[in-house]
Amino acid sequence: MKEDTRRLQLEQKQLALSEEKKEKYWKNVQRWGRLLNTWAWTITYTVVIFSLGATLGLNFLPDAVLCRNERSLCYILRLYGTKTMLPPSRSGKR
Repeated sequence: MKEDTRRLQLEQKQLALSEEKKEKYWKNVQRWGRLLNTWAWTITYTVVIFSLGATLGLNFLPDAVLCRNERSLCYILRLYGTKTMLPPSRSGKR
């Protein structure tokens, strides 16, 4: 009888310890999830605002803004017909 009681108490302690470990694990998962979620939104907002600023800035700047060549990001992002490139450099032809 005493042996059964001891075994039952031991199983209850092991179950309580197991539940405590699970609870601690899920608290850590939630904490890291909140942290990652915060950083993900911060990075997303930053990328969206930067992209909007760059696109709007390139498309509403005066025509005097020149792009390096047809493959540059400046040239590709210009939506309207204001695509102007720099003339080829003449530094080699002196």
